[in-house]
Amino acid sequence: MRFQAGLLRRAPHAHRLILAQGVVYTVRELDWLHMQDLDLAARPHPAVARYLDYLDELEAQPYPLAAVLHWALQRCFIDAWLAVKPGAHWYGEGPLSELVRHWTLPEFQALLHDLGEIALEAEAQTDPARLEGHLGRMLAYEKAMWQMAWEYAQE
Repeated sequence: MRFQAGLLRRAPHAHRLILAQGVVYTVRELDWLHMQDLDLAARPHPAVARYLDYLDELEAQPYPLAAVLHWALQRCFIDAWLAVKPGAHWYGEGPLSELVRHWTLPEFQALLHDLGEIALEAEAQTDPARLEGHLGRMLAYEKAMWQMAWEYAQE
């Protein structure tokens, strides 16, 4: 949420409402996670801590680069959940199906679309090599997060 709030603070006026909606969704998500009996005050897993440190680092990056990366991380998250198709042999009722339904709600996809419009505009103002380097790092952090989640699910 810190990264999103910092992005909102630096955003041009035309982007603020969309980014503010993203912050609101994040607050709602944190509240929802809190209701799942997760200890959000617990020391984060090292993969989470590294990703959070990276997001803090992005606050020092130019707004256009940070805006594109914000969309990219949201896109990764939602695409991962959209890839979990109901009807697959391993998909059933229970925690996984509840998570899929929750994180693929139409309002999340609508926000992602709007963030994509911001990202398209912002991308024109970014250095492609710098963006590619950051995307590679972000994807490595995403992979580590999903690996952590997979290991947790196996316990």
